[in-house]
Amino acid sequence: MAGKSMDAEVLVLGVGSMGAATCLSLARRGVSVLGVDAYSIPNQRASHHGTTRMMRLSYYEHPSYVALLKEAWDLWRALEQECGASLLNQTGALYFGHPDGALIRGTLQAAEQHDLPHQLLQDDALHRAFPAFSVPEDCVGVLDERAGYVYSEHAVKTIANRAVAYGARLVQDCPIETIEYEEDHIVFIAQSGERFHAKHLVVTAGAGASATSLGVLPCSVEVTRQALGWFDVLPGQDDPAQNLPCWAMEASALNASNPGLLYGFPARGDVPQLKAALHLPGAVVDAHTPLTSEASALQPVEMAMRSLLPELSGKLSHHEVCRYTNSSDGHFRIGRHAEKPNTTVATGFSGHGFKFVPVMGEILAELCLEGGSTRPIDFLNLYR
Repeated sequence: MAGKSMDAEVLVLGVGSMGAATCLSLARRGVSVLGVDAYSIPNQRASHHGTTRMMRLSYYEHPSYVALLKEAWDLWRALEQECGASLLNQTGALYFGHPDGALIRGTLQAAEQHDLPHQLLQDDALHRAFPAFSVPEDCVGVLDERAGYVYSEHAVKTIANRAVAYGARLVQDCPIETIEYEEDHIVFIAQSGERFHAKHLVVTAGAGASATSLGVLPCSVEVTRQALGWFDVLPGQDDPAQNLPCWAMEASALNASNPGLLYGFPARGDVPQLKAALHLPGAVVDAHTPLTSEASALQPVEMAMRSLLPELSGKLSHHEVCRYTNSSDGHFRIGRHAEKPNTTVATGFSGHGFKFVPVMGEILAELCLEGGSTRPIDFLNLYR
């Protein structure tokens, strides 16, 4: 079928956060791009579901992420200017934990290595600076000054609309059943029978990419359900609740047997409740089966909120669920597929990828068009 008329130069499978950003980056370069999603853009099944996602630079997970985060911060701000939209809200982020715990040690390492503005707070100094938090005596706090949160679904919609303005074509509610490689091009075959042809493929389908029938992932990932909770602010405490920083805490600091990382957001703007959740892979689920949110899944978070913010946090008023697509080590996997020609894959964002969205769009555009990236991404290699 050589010489077949193409629908686009590049097909993007999955137009969630990473897919929308990739479509925008390619369209800005004048590339003909077609993004296809099985659901709406944005949608409740995606990892970006849940209104807000944290943006932070003192990254305890791995200091090599910081260079990407610095660029992502600047790109979020540039996108705001370009679109006339408020996306990134700088509140600072406060991290609590034992001085020798992974969160505090990793945060300080990243901040010091990359000369990021931060403060180490202990004892009375921590209480004076942030009196709303009731922290165990053996814990310290690190304030990451260049941090905050992004309105996630709003950002995905904004990015997708901007991609369309540059000429990208986005197709919603179009599940792809098969991907075929034919001589000099790639074919999407939708469940409806519609066929889409292009020279290159970028896979940013999140949980949906795990479907073995598509055969596009060269590595294994695990899809899990993640519970998110919103808590009423106690009467008369609206101002303190609005003026909180984002926060994160080792769950073991409250109870030695608790795994994971508790995190939360101030009650402000579009979200007048205190949002909180547990960063820890939940129960393994199917990529496409609708999930039902259950209040019982938030019990550990409810207990933590009563302990950590006793003067501010009231009852659990709302709860939802999203999905994580987890790699084996919790780090992203991105790169060109070794066996599928002209295919770039981004997967395994493991619940902490959203803050990287604008820079990841640039990286995936580079990988797609040039086979490599100018950014420092060797530590995220698809085949490590």
